[in-house]
Amino acid sequence: VGTANTSSNVLDDYEEGTWTPTLSNETTAVYSNQTGWYRKIGNTVYIYFSVSLSDKGNISGSYTKIASLPFAGISGGSRFGSGQIHAYRLGSSKHIQGIEFGGSTTSVGWIMTGGGSTSGYLNTSFVADNTFFEGFAMYRTA
Repeated sequence: VGTANTSSNVLDDYEEGTWTPTLSNETTAVYSNQTGWYRKIGNTVYIYFSVSLSDKGNISGSYTKIASLPFAGISGGSRFGSGQIHAYRLGSSKHIQGIEFGGSTTSVGWIMTGGGSTSGYLNTSFVADNTFFEGFAMYRTA
């Protein structure tokens, strides 16, 4: 049995709360649901999110990303987290496999695809007016 209050086992940073997830690369989308919660323990952040669109607005660009993370991820050009995501009513034959955090952008998670004819990042052209994303992830913050 270890000592209860040694520096190696004292919880020194714990926080939990809610956040409002968005999709990046858009400014006019209409959301019917934006729900998110997080738990931060030390430099590790656990998130859950649910985003439903009623109008995709002017979403553009090559990559669909979850944005407005509750904490910025660590920077430095390498991956700093991942997770699982589900999508419904996409305008493609692809289905969602995961979300990736990393690179030089610390404020978004790239939505990854699998199935269909190719795998990679989900292009914004596949997002429809009634697309729904739901997922959970873990990533590191500074």
